[in-house]
Amino acid sequence: MRQLLFAAVALSLSGPVLAADAAQLFAAKCQACHGRSRRSRSS
Repeated sequence: MRQLLFAAVALSLSGPVLAADAAQLFAAKCQACHGRSRRSRSS
């Protein structure tokens, strides 16, 4: 039961961290072609 509780708490706290990492990854690798609006600049 403790392991399940620990896993639930760890996952609930990691959401904002993962979102920040995704934003940084997009800015570093994708934004040059897709722009800030996340739409292709070629269309």
